Amino acid sequence: MMKKYLSSIFILMFLLSFGQVDHYLRDSINEAIKTKFFIERNEKYGLKDSLGNLKTRIEFDDISIFDTKYFLVRKDTLYGVYGRNGKNIIPVNYREINNILPNSRNYQIADYRSDNFWYAYKYNPNIDHETFGIYSKNGEKKYPEKISYNRGIYELNNIRFAIVSIVDDQYFTYYNDKKINTYKDVVLKFNKNDISEYELPFEYKHLQFLEIQGNKIVVYTSPNGLTGFIDLKSNRKIEPRFKSYIFNDNKIFAKEREFYTTEIDKNLNFRERNENIIAALKEFEIIKYNENMSVLKGNTQANFSFPIISFQEIKDKEIPVLFKYFLDKDQTEKKYTQPGIISFDGKIHIKPSKKGSTSFNLINEGYHILDQIENKNKKNEVFLVKEWRSISPKSDSIEITFYNREGSEVMHFDKDLYDKYLKNCMQKTMSIKDNFLFANCYKHPDQYFFVYNLTSKKFIFKDKKGYFQPENDGKYKITNYDKESKQSTDEFYSKDLNFLYKIINKSQ
Repeated sequence: MMKKYLSSIFILMFLLSFGQVDHYLRDSINEAIKTKFFIERNEKYGLKDSLGNLKTRIEFDDISIFDTKYFLVRKDTLYGVYGRNGKNIIPVNYREINNILPNSRNYQIADYRSDNFWYAYKYNPNIDHETFGIYSKNGEKKYPEKISYNRGIYELNNIRFAIVSIVDDQYFTYYNDKKINTYKDVVLKFNKNDISEYELPFEYKHLQFLEIQGNKIVVYTSPNGLTGFIDLKSNRKIEPRFKSYIFNDNKIFAKEREFYTTEIDKNLNFRERNENIIAALKEFEIIKYNENMSVLKGNTQANFSFPIISFQEIKDKEIPVLFKYFLDKDQTEKKYTQPGIISFDGKIHIKPSKKGSTSFNLINEGYHILDQIENKNKKNEVFLVKEWRSISPKSDSIEITFYNREGSEVMHFDKDLYDKYLKNCMQKTMSIKDNFLFANCYKHPDQYFFVYNLTSKKFIFKDKKGYFQPENDGKYKITNYDKESKQSTDEFYSKDLNFLYKIINKSQ
């Protein structure tokens, strides 16, 4: 009977680890497990077996289920791992322990869940931040705590490789007058329950995996600073001779001198281009054209050229690529201080400006768009945002203009409007939904907001107290908190911002 009960408990632990139970059942299971295996005394915890025999000291500040079959314990601010039988698997001296091979924000690599290893973090005084080591599930340390981050994962013949940056014990630099160690890249080979450093057949300083149509290429920087490429599957290699490279549209563009003239495919076949490529994004290439710059799409060149052209960076795949263009070649003595915006077909969305310091943002890049505006072709759709700043010892002036796809102005915040609604915000957010542009602004000690109708070009709410937000059911909600009565009021509005009802939430 006892064996069946224990079996049921650990089945429930397994379900918990994969989120296969609802919220209420999860709480019940946790309580059942705590009752059966945890012992509490004077706000400290320990582990016991099914018969009530104490298996650890009662000295932990917290215990939780970890990775299905184990328990994560915390003592003060440090963590360790124990097994079902009370055996200490990982010492209690780590800041964090998990079963995810961490990624680096710089390289946007998906986290990888590991069934065979744990990753344990501790503070590393040599570099003044945390590094992590690797443990097997039986508590054997497989790699010391000197990994700073993971730069990529590669699988070949069911064997996993990872490029990681580790603390280099031999070299150091100075930061803020403090001596710190530098980094070096190594390749770790994950083979079942074992980990080892994998030696590459060439000298390198830095490494990175680059995936091209399912094929992963190792990009490596040689000790002299030049870049080369190797395919570990075929061992095909391009010797390091490039100053830099860009990756775009499943192709590598590499340059030996001033321009990216070498195009490389997924199999490391390369060809020399006739065009002098300056930059590439999606299907477009910015090229040197006579004394100016122009844009190439496939074999078609745009019918315009300007002294300087650059990409207006975007992330949304549905938004076409736009280009910034400058009329002044010499940016040190420029008459037109700010660029214009043009599309490949030659349509000018915004003309160059002689004003101050300007930045552009696509509405769902620099600003928060909650969902796609219906009927993307309608003229009042906000497409581009331009901020103009004029900063001097006597003034700090900001204006914001919202444009549609045709380059027509939808809304303009001049200095007076900006100063009134946005200037003194300690925190502010601007969003678009259902043809409404709205902003929440915190001005100590109160929260304010405005709502602007992009169709009628009129304010619905101006400088109104409260917090404005959309609800999942299509309604809008305005929340106000009264400090004197200590109660909050939620006002609900329809999709067209017609008042529906309100709810008063009294504090307990």
